[in-house]
Amino acid sequence: ALRRGDRIAAAVAEGLPGYPPHVYALIRAGEASGQLPRVLGEAARQVEAEARARREFADALTYPAFLTCAGLLVVGFLFYAVVPRFAQMLGPVRDQVDGLQNLVLSLGEGFHQHAVLVLATIAAACAVTAAVLSDAGVRRAGIEALARVPGLGRIVIQRQRAGWARIMAFSLGAGVGLLEAAELAAASLPDGRFRRSLAEAAVAFRAGKSPAEAFAAAGALSATDVSLLRAGQRSGVLAEMFQVVADTYEEDLRTTLKRAAVVAEQAAIACVASAIGAVVLSLVTALTALYDSIG
Repeated sequence: ALRRGDRIAAAVAEGLPGYPPHVYALIRAGEASGQLPRVLGEAARQVEAEARARREFADALTYPAFLTCAGLLVVGFLFYAVVPRFAQMLGPVRDQVDGLQNLVLSLGEGFHQHAVLVLATIAAACAVTAAVLSDAGVRRAGIEALARVPGLGRIVIQRQRAGWARIMAFSLGAGVGLLEAAELAAASLPDGRFRRSLAEAAVAFRAGKSPAEAFAAAGALSATDVSLLRAGQRSGVLAEMFQVVADTYEEDLRTTLKRAAVVAEQAAIACVASAIGAVVLSLVTALTALYDSIG
């Protein structure tokens, strides 16, 4: 692509796919400002920081994932080996069991009889899900859907705003004009509410409004962020203020991810304990019914 005369940003996007969208936006900013070596270094640092954040989040979720998997194995063993034996022990008393106890016994018998089919169905569902999620369009739609979910939406928005503000800071610091910097930064974002609000702010830019006024009118940033940008405009350090906004969102993102990991751990413990407790309680209740019939 370079040999045929393509610009480096287009050549990298064509020949090296797979990087986050803001990396290509940064390279375009480097082309526009003539500071490509500095841009590539900044892009490398951002990719490294994101990889480190993903590792930290994955490490935080390791224990909840282990609890969930262990709980599923225990529940599967109970349904396959223990529950069917209890159903056989009940014999004629089985007709006297209803409600949750009958549901657990029926599930256990069904799983024992069709274990291979159930496991194959689960494996096929996982494979189909992985194949669907490999499509970039599906992932973008999924991210937009997650942005509407309370709690998860906060994580998505913080991540998008941090990356956008960092590109704005670097582009302005490299001498790129405000409108071009805004276009480069917006190009790094997936389609969604935040990108649409930035498009509204860009229209306000062209109408002559200041960055702070445009972002406030479009509802793209919080009141605190707008105040920081307004201070940056007055003091002539707008790029530095965008950097402060980016650092603030990244710190908030790390804090939110840590809290999410704690919530996931507690939720995993509660779900596993509830599932095992329901099975055990159903078996004990059914066994009590058997003893009462004998008595």
